[in-house]
Amino acid sequence: MKIKSFFFLGMILSFLNSIATNNEDEWRAIVYRKGPEAVRAHLSLARKSITPKEKTWHLRRVLLSNNEELKREGKRSLSILTGVEEGLITNDKRELNFSLKILNEKPFSPEQLSLFWSIYNLIRVMKLDIPDAFSKFFFQKNSTLNLNGILPIRKIKSLKLGSFGSCLSSRVIYALADLYLKDYKNLEYFMHFQYCRIDYILDAVVHGHHQISLDDLSGKIKKHPVRVTQQLQELELGKSFFPDQRSMWTAGIPALQKEASIEERLEQDYDLILIDSFPELKFQCARLKSDHTKYLFVTPEDTHNFEKDFKLEPKPPVSFFIDQYNQFFQHLHILFPKSRIVFLHFPANHLRPKLMTRGQEFLDHMTFPDFVHSLYVPATHEDTADCNAHFKPWYYEVLAQKIYEAILAPKE
Repeated sequence: MKIKSFFFLGMILSFLNSIATNNEDEWRAIVYRKGPEAVRAHLSLARKSITPKEKTWHLRRVLLSNNEELKREGKRSLSILTGVEEGLITNDKRELNFSLKILNEKPFSPEQLSLFWSIYNLIRVMKLDIPDAFSKFFFQKNSTLNLNGILPIRKIKSLKLGSFGSCLSSRVIYALADLYLKDYKNLEYFMHFQYCRIDYILDAVVHGHHQISLDDLSGKIKKHPVRVTQQLQELELGKSFFPDQRSMWTAGIPALQKEASIEERLEQDYDLILIDSFPELKFQCARLKSDHTKYLFVTPEDTHNFEKDFKLEPKPPVSFFIDQYNQFFQHLHILFPKSRIVFLHFPANHLRPKLMTRGQEFLDHMTFPDFVHSLYVPATHEDTADCNAHFKPWYYEVLAQKIYEAILAPKE
């Protein structure tokens, strides 16, 4: 009897795991693939039990396809979901105006929620101007919908952005640009440090010590893996990188100053700097056996012979990084005295137990000077996209909204 119970329990766990794996595979197709494979992944996810906001986002992405058969399937699904006739779903301003008319003429009801989100995602995906009618509807329903992110700032000015950490910081900046910063002129994302722990940044960037070069790595690493290039001053250290214009991560930030030197990047006056703690949660540094003063984050698959050339070090305790961050915040304040600084606690509550414990230690023990604003938004497995370190667009939107409201919103 026990054997049968274990057998059925194993079947159930295997089935649940296959569902999770399939979702992750579909998101991988969306993020990293183009063409029909990505479109089919959007269609598949839109059939699942998710919110109207998510469903309509996936279906709007389907309508961008050049595949007429898949596009027809997307229109049919969107028509069933919103009640708009299939022939009127044109994914452009004509559909926007027609749908707004329906939304404003009928009393708002739960059935209209899908239509609302369909319009919202039409505006977002097609980057249309927000009509006054939608703004008016938003203000009437704001208390129940909580959608501050759909209205851009009206005051025109310049803004320079920078970040340290991981994709979390950079994608929150993309979301900020997409949701709130469309009316800014000279919007520049001038600096982003990725794959660099805070102790490495203090050593190699702030103090100029222990800098590792291509010559140090000659014959040791495979040809310029991205993890390595973004830690080397000769290559990509500190350079903002921009998403493929066809991808889900596009944002209204011009790809400027990609060739500026690290010195030029550090001489700018930044208006907003984001920092996140992912590298300190996850990264173990590898020290060169040929020169023990030099280290970087590198994985065995990036190297020709890891054990011969590198020594993997255990992660320092959280208390070490808290001290490093205290030093870093002070250096940032000296370098960029006018900058608003936001620290994002990377959500570890959905990760494996050791990382969850480590993340909780940061939350429990980290303190911040008054010029640093800290922010924590827990994540669930449902929030993750292609891996546990990447999230679905709406998670970044929540962080962007909180940063906007706390830091950037005009004060009345």
